[in-house]
Amino acid sequence: MNTVVVFTAKNICKTIEQGGSGNWKLNEERVKKCDYLILTANSHHRDSMHPKDKHGNAFLIGKISGLTPDAYDDLGNKEDNRWIIQFSEYAEIDLSNAWGGYQNPVKYTDLSDFDLDPEQLNWKPFPTDLII
Repeated sequence: MNTVVVFTAKNICKTIEQGGSGNWKLNEERVKKCDYLILTANSHHRDSMHPKDKHGNAFLIGKISGLTPDAYDDLGNKEDNRWIIQFSEYAEIDLSNAWGGYQNPVKYTDLSDFDLDPEQLNWKPFPTDLII
């Protein structure tokens, strides 16, 4: 398994602002073995930043570069064992129905489960200078 897929209400701008995809309870050792992160849209979340018609669609793929602790959940409550998945490069994508309705918002899988060729994507460097 070389890919982490997350189901998030946050958009690309918010992901960049927080330094990666965050607030996740995850298996740190499993993530460290993965190469890619795919973000899928949770348009039904009360704080969603995604259009309703994009629910479950994959909108970003990133090359995982590390993990950093994130001491707060989405509501700003202090909580242990939360992580931000960092990435060095990302590409915007639009894959319909990429989220399979899993109960846990973090899934470990293989990139081959998606119709994506990393060599054909328009990779951009992750802008670390914008992190607040």
